[in-house]
Amino acid sequence: MKIFAVSKPVTGATPEKIMAMAKEEVSAGWKLYANGKFREMYFRKDGMGAIIVLECADEAEAKGLLAALPLVKAGLAEYDIYPALPFTHFELLFAK
Repeated sequence: MKIFAVSKPVTGATPEKIMAMAKEEVSAGWKLYANGKFREMYFRKDGMGAIIVLECADEAEAKGLLAALPLVKAGLAEYDIYPALPFTHFELLFAK
C-alpha cells in the first residue's frame, strides 16, 4: 500500500535543533529507502519538513516506521499520513 507522509515541526522545534540531528535523520531515511519502505522523498517547498512516499503493508506499519525516526523520537517532528489507493476512475471515460 502506498502511503504519503507529510512531516511538520512541532512547537518548539528550531532549525538549530533539527539541523543538529540532520545526519542521524538522513541516515535513518537512507536505511528505509534501501529496504524499499521509503520509495520517494521530497522537501516541502515551504521549508517546513518533508514529504515521503512509503510502501507498507498497512497504515500501522507506516506509523511505526515514522515513529522510529530520530526527529520524531526526539519530539521535534510529527507526520500526517495519507494512505492511498489506485485511481480507478478511468473507466468513466469508456462508460456507455
